[in-house]
Amino acid sequence: LQLAVTNPKGALDGKTKQLIALGVAAQIPCVYCVYGHTKLAKAAGATDAQIKEAIATAALVRFNSTMLQGSGYDLQKFQQEVDRLSAPK
Repeated sequence: LQLAVTNPKGALDGKTKQLIALGVAAQIPCVYCVYGHTKLAKAAGATDAQIKEAIATAALVRFNSTMLQGSGYDLQKFQQEVDRLSAPK
């Protein structure tokens, strides 16, 4: 698995991988990882706007997860809503 993630010819490009890693690092939180993945994302061509959006996306996922888990939101209802939103138009 580690080889697939670090493989520059993998299914995801290096910039995308670094933006994902940065979003995760910000949520852990790990100051070392945030620093490293920010630098590596920029080196891979990420803009400041992309970096901010990756972090904001990770924060939104964590917030929504907390709200859904904490409130005991019905999983089947959630799945139906996601299926509706993700259905081809």
